Amino acid sequence: MHRKKQDERERMDKKVKLERGDMDRKVHMARVEMDFMIKEERGKLDKMLQEQREYLDRTLMQERDNQDRRLKEEREEMDRIIEMERVRMDSENMHARVHMDRKLQEEIHGKDINILLEEKPTKEHVKGITPQQQAIRDRIKNERNEFRDDVVMKFLVHTVGRDFFNNPKEYLDEQISVMTFTKPAKVEWYSIIMNLSDHGMKWTSDLYYLHPLREGPDGLVEILEQKQVDELMHAHEGIKGENTGLASKERLKAFIDGRVQHLTSDTELSMKRDMDSSSSSDVSWQPKKHHPDSSDDE
Repeated sequence: MHRKKQDERERMDKKVKLERGDMDRKVHMARVEMDFMIKEERGKLDKMLQEQREYLDRTLMQERDNQDRRLKEEREEMDRIIEMERVRMDSENMHARVHMDRKLQEEIHGKDINILLEEKPTKEHVKGITPQQQAIRDRIKNERNEFRDDVVMKFLVHTVGRDFFNNPKEYLDEQISVMTFTKPAKVEWYSIIMNLSDHGMKWTSDLYYLHPLREGPDGLVEILEQKQVDELMHAHEGIKGENTGLASKERLKAFIDGRVQHLTSDTELSMKRDMDSSSSSDVSWQPKKHHPDSSDDE
């Protein structure tokens, strides 16, 4: 009897042990499966968060680039408007200054001519100098003596007709006006052309003879670009310019070709014939001294 109960207990213990092992195995498998599912879900969540973070970074960077580009375009547009306004104001100021100077000089010129016409004949009249010629000469002398501290350079502008002369005095009877450059302006090719347009320049055929005030007519040169303008100013300032062929004390007169091109061969021949009739010296469009008979007695 006792033996039978003992066997029964052993069978029960063995059965319980097997069931417990089976339960532990099932619990372990469920735990492993749960850990795998949690790990997989965490990986998916991390990947989704990473993708969202990258998308936000790209969006923010793109918005920043777009904003920078818009600001740059607005800044460039504002700078362009400011520059255009500055150029317009400078141009208007220059045109107004030239117009006022020209109007003032024309009034002075008209008064001088009227006064001279009312005067009795003088020695100059006896020599064959007309009141208009004498008025122009007096005006040149007055302009030479009237220099302000802010004046960089003043030119008398003589409109040139069809004839060319070796002696610049021949142009004194032509239409005359004054071109003034004041600080901080510089005497440059484009500024001369801009000023000549205010003196009635036509781009088809007009020629102009520039007479630097305070100087005598010691040479002629054709002005077609900035290089010749620099040579003109070097010569006027008494500085020997590079390749100008001028002595340190020599000065220049200048022709400005309104067509901005070289003269035709026919015009050059006509010019040379006119010059040869007035002087036996070699005549060309290079800087040179005048014939002794053409000294400045203005």
